[in-house]
Amino acid sequence: MLSANLWHDWPRQRRWPARLEALAQLVASEQAEVVLLQEVARTRTMRADEWLAGRLNMHCLYARANGHRVVEFEEGVAVLSRFPLGQAQVRQFRARLNPFVRRVALGTVMATPNGPVAAVSVHLSLTPGRNARQLAALPGWVSGLAGAHPAVIGGDFNAPEHRAGIRGARQHWLDTFRHLHPHADGATHELCWPGGRTLRRQRLDYIFWQAGQHPWRVLEARHLEAPTAPHSDHLAVVARLAPLAPAPVAQ
Repeated sequence: MLSANLWHDWPRQRRWPARLEALAQLVASEQAEVVLLQEVARTRTMRADEWLAGRLNMHCLYARANGHRVVEFEEGVAVLSRFPLGQAQVRQFRARLNPFVRRVALGTVMATPNGPVAAVSVHLSLTPGRNARQLAALPGWVSGLAGAHPAVIGGDFNAPEHRAGIRGARQHWLDTFRHLHPHADGATHELCWPGGRTLRRQRLDYIFWQAGQHPWRVLEARHLEAPTAPHSDHLAVVARLAPLAPAPVAQ
C-alpha cells in the first residue's frame, strides 16, 4: 500500500508530467496494489488520477475537494487499486471561514483475494483546531464504511505526530510506521527558507490500519521518494501487510 501527496503546485504546476511519471515508476517499483493520493490535479488537458490509473492499469475513484471550471483547475483525493473497487463514499469537511478551501476523505471497499478491505484517502486541514475536529470525526466514519472488514487509512493528515489528534487516531488504528520503527526519524515533509536552509521537518503523512475480523501483520513500512526524481514536496509512505491466515472461502 502506498500513500502520496502529489503537490499540485497550482498555478505553476512545475514539472507536473515528469513528477506524475516519477510517481508511477515508484508505484511500479514497489509493486503497490493500493495507492492513496492527495492533491490530485485535474486541468482542461490532463486528469492526474485518470492518467495514473491508465499508466498503472489500475481501478480508480476520485473526489474533488477544491477548484472550479472557471479557472480550469481542480484538485482532490483518489484511490487507485489493482482490485475491483466498490461505491465511492465521500466525507467532506467544509472550512467555516473560507468555503473555497475544503478538505475531504474518500473511501471505498475493495474486493481483494483476502476478502473485502476498505481503503480511505485523507487530506485534512492545516488549521490545528479544524484538523483536530476532522481527525476526531474520521474513526466513526471509517468504521461505518468498513464494517467488520479491515481498513487502510492513508494520506496527508497535516498533523505532526505529537498532536493530540494523531495520538487519538492511534487509539483506533495501528500506525504502521511506528509499529515497526518506534524511534526512527519519521519526517515526510520539509519546509525550507528561500535560501534552502531547513525551517521545519515534520511527519504529516501516515498509513494507518484498522483491524477487522481476521488478523493481519505489518511486514514493512517506509518513507521514500521516487527512484528517478522527486515526485512531490512530500515523501511517499509505503506499508506492506499480509493476512495471518488464508482468506475464508465463500460458501
